[in-house]
Amino acid sequence: MFKSDATMASSMYDGLYDSFSATLDRIEKIGHFADKELTILFGDSDSWASYLIDQGGITEWERSGRFEPDFLKNFLSILVKVNGLYEELTGRKMTALFPRSGKIHAHYSLREILGGGRRARADAPASSRPGC
Repeated sequence: MFKSDATMASSMYDGLYDSFSATLDRIEKIGHFADKELTILFGDSDSWASYLIDQGGITEWERSGRFEPDFLKNFLSILVKVNGLYEELTGRKMTALFPRSGKIHAHYSLREILGGGRRARADAPASSRPGC
């Protein structure tokens, strides 16, 4: 088949090259989008994590009575999954780029040690520290 049409192999190569290049471009765009969104959550001093942990927002929320006791445990479970997906996609650890995610884990651990949660520490996520 290739002997009868020499341009077929070249055409197939060009098609595969274009497909792989487009796939890599999309992966890069997804990585940039993920970085942008994670910066909003865990980035600088204006991030959600900064407000919740550094500025005491989560303590205020806990005192309000509208704070579910399982919220932090469930949030950490999600962070572990997001960190795994992020590392798989970009090859970088989310916790290395966004250290405030570790502060959420530290707050959860302190809360459990001091007895702030209703449940025992054994109910913590399998790997409650994102990136571990």
